[in-house]
Amino acid sequence: LSENSVRAMRTDQTGGALITFSPYQAYGQPGTRYGFGLWLNVMDGNGLGINISDGGAFGTMPWIDYRSGTVGVFLVQSLLSMIFPLTETVR
Repeated sequence: LSENSVRAMRTDQTGGALITFSPYQAYGQPGTRYGFGLWLNVMDGNGLGINISDGGAFGTMPWIDYRSGTVGVFLVQSLLSMIFPLTETVR
């Protein structure tokens, strides 16, 4: 992917639409937005996602944190709602 493509993925693509549910809202991240194929958990002052992820319904949870330079992937077979608190603690 080009640098511009990744930048577009890390930019809010919802046009300000109301997001009625995200797993992150339930855990104290009410400003979470959505880019191309991933959640923008934390954005910088320019609206670029600096902590991004996209958990799957059955427990897979990849993330990238540009601030700390860390990446990770949880691969489990469980409901996302069951493992989400653990993944947030580890991240």
